[in-house]
Amino acid sequence: MKSGFYVDTFIGTATTDFKTDNDLGFGVKLGNVWYFGSNETWRPGVKTVWFRGSAYFGDTGPQFKVLLLMWGLQMYLNLQIILV
Repeated sequence: MKSGFYVDTFIGTATTDFKTDNDLGFGVKLGNVWYFGSNETWRPGVKTVWFRGSAYFGDTGPQFKVLLLMWGLQMYLNLQIILV
């Protein structure tokens, strides 16, 4: 895993506290991640999301959400399962 710019897309369902029905949604995240160390199994890092946009469609109509500038800690974990 290398440090740098990333684009992350997602699709799925969302449930909120005020609504029990699942809404179908999709979105995109743009950001940067910086990993430290050279271990091939795990690496700590810092992650910044510059933009996250999402759209959810359900019974109450479409909902659009935009978040700007989020940051946090990131952990890269590489697990390999070998089936014999």
